[in-house]
Amino acid sequence: LLSAKAWDEAMHLIGAHIPVKSSHGESLTIVRWLSALPEEVLASNPRLVLLYTTPLTVIGRFPEAEKWLQMAESKLGDTLQGEHAAARAFLAGTRGDLAPALTWSEKALALLPEDSGAFRVIASSSQARAYMSTGQGHAALKAISETRRVAQHHGLHALTLRSQFYEGKILAIMGNLREAQSLFEAVLQAIPRSRHPHPLEDCMVRLGYGEVLY
Repeated sequence: LLSAKAWDEAMHLIGAHIPVKSSHGESLTIVRWLSALPEEVLASNPRLVLLYTTPLTVIGRFPEAEKWLQMAESKLGDTLQGEHAAARAFLAGTRGDLAPALTWSEKALALLPEDSGAFRVIASSSQARAYMSTGQGHAALKAISETRRVAQHHGLHALTLRSQFYEGKILAIMGNLREAQSLFEAVLQAIPRSRHPHPLEDCMVRLGYGEVLY
């Protein structure tokens, strides 16, 4: 589709695959797909632009993510304010700008409808990370539980397991070791059944589980 320059169809297909590809850690694949589009073509689809900023942020290309966010801002209208706030929250949190991350994530969650799966996951996970980094464990736990609920509801299995793992990490930091142990064990049992098991994440869960047992 990209070689045939069927841009609209290509953008539709890529947009449909981004949530699952992101949940499996395939940020470079998404960036490769979208960078193959002419800039003016991609810029004509602000929702896809906002989705693009997440994998750019994950791989550390912050200036590019900022450039595309600014480009999208001029075309948002009233319909994509929640998606924009979620993308802003993720970029701010990944940069370590915690106060803006909390502000943007709260705005995103207030604006986004329940069926906005990918962006609600981005917003609530950004909120959880910012809360945890500022020592607000209970608020972080509530936010990451919301991330897991939304991911599970939308069939994003890998993101469900990842949020369950981070829920265990938060519980462990808060001293709730038995609850954390149960969550780690549940994730370890579920990983082999995953359609796309990730060895690095398996290792992270085992390390977290070992810390709790130790």
